[in-house]
Formats: sequence, C-alpha cells, structure tokens
Amino acid sequence: MSQAAILTTERPQRLCATETTILSSELAILMGGKQALVVEPQIPIALEIQELLLDHGATDVRIAASLLEARRLLANGFKPHLAVIDLARFDADARDLVDFLQGAQAAVVVTMASSNGRSQEEKGRHIVVTKPYFESELKDALVKALRGGEADKA
Repeated sequence: MSQAAILTTERPQRLCATETTILSSELAILMGGKQALVVEPQIPIALEIQELLLDHGATDVRIAASLLEARRLLANGFKPHLAVIDLARFDADARDLVDFLQGAQAAVVVTMASSNGRSQEEKGRHIVVTKPYFESELKDALVKALRGGEADKA
C-alpha cells in the first residue's frame, strides 16, 4: 500500500523502518485468516486498505461505500473480525453500526477527517485514525484494535 494514496495535506510523524517491520509482522499474525469490512466512500482509499489487509493475511475483505451498504453486507450474514469505518459524520446511524460491530466482537477502527470537529471527542470512545495518516499509523491502530486495545484518550 503506497503512503501517497492515503495522504492529503498534513504530515504526521513517521515510524522508523524497524518499527514498521515489527508492526507489519504483528498485524500479519493478528489478521491471518480473518475477515474484514472496510466502510469508505472514497474507493481508491478503500482499495488501498483492502490490499493492506489482504497482504497481511486477511482471507476476505469486503468494501462498502456507505453505512447502508455495510448494513446490507451484515444483514446478508457477513461476520467481520475487523472493521475500518470512515465516518464523515458520526451521527446516530454511524454510532449504531459501530456499536453493533463491537457487540458482535469485531475490532473497530474509525477513520475521520481532522476538520470534522468531532475527532477529538471520538478518540475518547474509539480507536480513531485522523486523516490524513501514514500507513504505519493505520497499522498501529489495526494492531491495537485486534489486540482488544482501548480507545485513545488524547
């Protein structure tokens, strides 16, 4: 997955090569053989996340461009172990989807733009990656979620 595909304007701090290698290895161990759901309206970003997850051992990664599509996949019996959900608006529908997935024991990572004003509030409740982000930041959040980690308090 190329870092350029998921960057927009800001440049967060990067991890060194050794840290990135260790993170990739851990993600591959945790993700191996699992299913994932990517809810992302920007298809190029969704495909990059899908590729990352498949490269790290996921067996089935499905993409939904909207919350409605995600609900349809779940209603048709798809049971992801992990969900990466972009929330442009963290409204009641989005909160219900996240709560449903967490109740079904799925690890959840929320991605959201730093400009939406709610990202800091949501960091206290969920594992949040603020856009734009480096691939290593997403991997770190995925590992944290798959380990059953707690939400960021910062």
